[in-house]
Amino acid sequence: MNYIQYVQPSESKSGDKIFNISNLKSLEKFATYLSEKLFPGCALFIDGPLGIGKTTLIRSILERWNIKSIGSPTFSKVITYQSKLFNKERNSDLQNDSNDSRSTDNESMNNEQPVGSEFFVWHSDAYNMENTEYLKEYLFEFEEGILIVEWSELIPYKDLWDSRIEVNVNEHRIASVKETY
Repeated sequence: MNYIQYVQPSESKSGDKIFNISNLKSLEKFATYLSEKLFPGCALFIDGPLGIGKTTLIRSILERWNIKSIGSPTFSKVITYQSKLFNKERNSDLQNDSNDSRSTDNESMNNEQPVGSEFFVWHSDAYNMENTEYLKEYLFEFEEGILIVEWSELIPYKDLWDSRIEVNVNEHRIASVKETY
């Protein structure tokens, strides 16, 4: 399955991918796209106006990893989740469609993980944070999980993560995606 066709991305002049996520169905397809791009050792930084759907997008991503009880980290520093199903669907998809045009070096890295391996997801919301320096601690545990941060525009050191996806959603629910690996 090629989920990208449902989201209809295009490329900007800067090389970022552009997605229209103006309804719930397209947001869910976008969540699937992101969930397939992320892997332990990668960070996802999401920015956009208040109420644009950042938390809804993250919930949809987490549901794809079989994480069902999802809270909001607005008043806590970080919520930690654990999943055991990171590559189960990915491996079968890649085996069934080895000629899929989505195959990238990143997916090869994901495929090296054993099927059903455990990984952590750390979900943070920097909106109410006076000090975001604590997020640097997750660099040391990074191989074991994925860091997801809402309101990441408040974090000046995102470039410390070599593997990261930066998403910026505007008021028209157009998402710009920059992937760095």
